[in-house]
Amino acid sequence: MLSRLAKPYEIDQSGNVELGEYPTYFGTSAGLVSSAADLAEYYTAIDRNVFLSPEIQQLAFTPAISTAGDTLPYGLGWFTQDYLGVRLIWHYGYWTCNSSLIVKVPEQNLSFVILTNTNALSHGFSLGTGDVLTSPAAIAFLQTFVLPDKFAQPMPEIDWTVPEDAIIGQLDAIADPQLIELIKKELMAEWSIYNVRGDAETKGKLFRVYSQSFAKGGVRELSGLREIARIEEVGNSQDLTEEFSLSEDSEIRVYAVGEIVPGRVYDSGWIEDAGTGETVWQMTEANTEHAGGAVSNKRADQVITLRAGTYRLRYTSDRGHAFGDWQAFPPDDVFWGIVVFDATPRQRR
Repeated sequence: MLSRLAKPYEIDQSGNVELGEYPTYFGTSAGLVSSAADLAEYYTAIDRNVFLSPEIQQLAFTPAISTAGDTLPYGLGWFTQDYLGVRLIWHYGYWTCNSSLIVKVPEQNLSFVILTNTNALSHGFSLGTGDVLTSPAAIAFLQTFVLPDKFAQPMPEIDWTVPEDAIIGQLDAIADPQLIELIKKELMAEWSIYNVRGDAETKGKLFRVYSQSFAKGGVRELSGLREIARIEEVGNSQDLTEEFSLSEDSEIRVYAVGEIVPGRVYDSGWIEDAGTGETVWQMTEANTEHAGGAVSNKRADQVITLRAGTYRLRYTSDRGHAFGDWQAFPPDDVFWGIVVFDATPRQRR
């Protein structure tokens, strides 16, 4: 088999393809050499419970529960999610010059296996967040073999290469809300392809289409409120502070957008008392909702009461997916940071 290995390739940020080198060592999460046909036999054996009893196999496919009581997108060695009532069991591979994707649809006895000799199948698609529909390959599989039965009709085929007005016209012709959500995911996956390629023009076109067709709400809707303090356009690996003072006990509205996945916070903001250093409000998984775009984009929008005093508005980011370096689709309002508004009722001002 080694003599018949496909040549390894690398794709740089400009989309140029050049010959690469496979890793030469084996690890716990990578290093096996296989073929799509061999893996198909392996997954058939899983379906027949050759390795594990049905009870243990079902346990492996069951989402884990975090210590906080949240349902995670991962079981025992498998991602697991439901999409439009269809159960998907899947995993991906991502290493130097190679990547893979396996999707199982147990109720339909379907398994999809794809192996590539670059990392491009996984690089840039945020599969680690637990949503297989960030992958264009997974979407194509579902649209071709799985979802037509769900909708009892062929899937709409959008031509993303035409001018943005023409794309919007195609989207406007789709009436089914669930199909609209599916096509929105397809648009974000298409954007990710051009993001990896470094094609700013096409990325911009697709984001404008998204903004006009799908974007909702955001910080722009709060422009009528008096702003107290703001940290915005936060890039990678930043630790920012903005101090503000309140002359009296006040109701304030905190709007923050960052990156949070189940069990982990990457980019987030908080407010601390400048005198004591005590955190009086912070952005968490529990008080956020999806901010649009990538599934890890999370938004907090809350009204809280603070006593008169001096406070520090804080925001930290890690080294990936931030303003100006979106590794996945940006939030709807392209805001990344935290802002505080005066929310005191008018009669008290």
